[in-house]
Amino acid sequence: MAQTSTAITKRAEQYLEAIQSFLQDLHILVEDWDTMEDGPKTSFSLEWDHLILDYLPMIDTYVKEKQLTARQIKLYQEILAQLTELIPTIDSMGLTRPTISRRVI
Repeated sequence: MAQTSTAITKRAEQYLEAIQSFLQDLHILVEDWDTMEDGPKTSFSLEWDHLILDYLPMIDTYVKEKQLTARQIKLYQEILAQLTELIPTIDSMGLTRPTISRRVI
C-alpha cells in the first residue's frame, strides 16, 4: 500500500463526511421535495452536484491510488451502497446520478 499523506487523509475524511451528511439530508428532504420552493431546491442540487461530480470521483481516485485508510475505504463502500439504493430517490428528485459504480474494493 502506498503511503498515505496526512493532507490526503484529512481531505478524504472531509469529502466522505460531506457526502454522508448529504445522504442523511436526502432522506429528510425527499418527503418535502415536491413542495419546497425553487431556491432551496436549487441550492441543494448545486451542492449535490459538487459532491457527486467532484468529491466522489476524487475519493475514487484516492482508492485506486491506495491513499485511504481502511476505515475510509469501509465508509466509501458504505456510501456507494447507499447511493446505489438511493438511485430511485435521486431520480425522482431530479438530482444528478453518481457516475461511480459500486464495486468491491
